[in-house]
Amino acid sequence: MKNKIAGVVVLYHPQISSIENIKTYLDDLDVLYVFDNSPDYCMELIAEFKELKNTVYMSLGKNVGIASALNYAANRAIKEGYYFLLTMDQDSYAATGMVATMLDCAAQFDDSWGIIIPFQKIYNAPDMNPAMNFEIVTVAITSGSLIRLDILKKIGGFLEKLFIDYVDIEYCLRLQINGYKIIRVNKALLFHKIGDLFPRKFFSSVVYPVNHSPNRYFYQTRNRLYLRKLYKERFPEYFNKEQRIIRGSIIKMLLYETHRYEKMIKIFQGFFAFLHDDYSTISDKLE
Repeated sequence: MKNKIAGVVVLYHPQISSIENIKTYLDDLDVLYVFDNSPDYCMELIAEFKELKNTVYMSLGKNVGIASALNYAANRAIKEGYYFLLTMDQDSYAATGMVATMLDCAAQFDDSWGIIIPFQKIYNAPDMNPAMNFEIVTVAITSGSLIRLDILKKIGGFLEKLFIDYVDIEYCLRLQINGYKIIRVNKALLFHKIGDLFPRKFFSSVVYPVNHSPNRYFYQTRNRLYLRKLYKERFPEYFNKEQRIIRGSIIKMLLYETHRYEKMIKIFQGFFAFLHDDYSTISDKLE
């Protein structure tokens, strides 16, 4: 198996902790593309990113969205002859040996897989320890995904009109329609932060509101409906489960999160954007 591995981490107003996160997996890569989606810069912090070994700092001077950033890095990696692309989030860090453990598992399979992912330990969420060494799963989030670039080149890259949210899910569903598997390696560990997750009491239970920004509710609503339209008949079990999760997330948002009115407005705006086939970004609408 070829083992030339590129990586990409997409930044958006990063903190110094992002550099420490990068260092946990940097030695496992031949090159890391640091794609900065921040529209404004902290020059001192940028200088620290540029000092990291085997990294290439990229920026187009504006937020082009997660899909465009991933495609930009993937296309460059393909041109430079890399076989795998590890996609990471600035708030994620890897356990020792995460990439090597995923590659060891990949060696047991033929060419039927398109993405291999680690098991995620979510900050402030209940701890889970799966019994099986690996599992075939339906979807994977961007952070920690080890993507075969030959397959990406074959089926196309990430859907840029989605901008952010469900970009990774759409790629996973399209991957499976084309006959490729997503494998989760449970011994490979990624530590990840989602939103601003904190436990809250709900009667005798504990719930975990995500506390995303209002704009994220716009993109999540619009893009989720778009994916349901495209893929629900092929993946009914996934979308039925996802609908229950979203319903619970909205209830938790209304009970526990701040800026609830603004978030509900964004949900309705996302719904109407889907109905009108409007895939412009929120910043476009404000101009």
